[in-house]
Amino acid sequence: MANINVLLNSASVQVLDQATLTYRVNTPVGTITLSATGSNHEVIPVQGGGGNVLVFPVAALWAVYVKNLDSVANITVQVQAVGGALTSAANSPILTPGGVWMYFNPAETAGGISAITLVSSAGPSPVELLLAG
Repeated sequence: MANINVLLNSASVQVLDQATLTYRVNTPVGTITLSATGSNHEVIPVQGGGGNVLVFPVAALWAVYVKNLDSVANITVQVQAVGGALTSAANSPILTPGGVWMYFNPAETAGGISAITLVSSAGPSPVELLLAG
């Protein structure tokens, strides 16, 4: 039974043309709500080499927020979809300093994430996490 609501609230996607100062894209996301049973929010030090295999508050995640707080190091985000395999480092997103990676799926009927490994290019590097499902 869900006892937590995770909200993506008042977000918008915008593309500003700096030459003309007009928005080419200005799409409001609105509010998206995930009814979750568990969540975790923390800042952790991410190691280089084998990295950090994250411990989840629930079996599958439906909302993930990863922010690289380091001023120099890059963070590789390796993700395993439910029923799939962990992506290789070569096929994974890389967060430069200040970069953000998000996954938000409010319908728990398909998808979901069953494993995440974070690897720093020069660990230990601080990363902010929100994991919910």
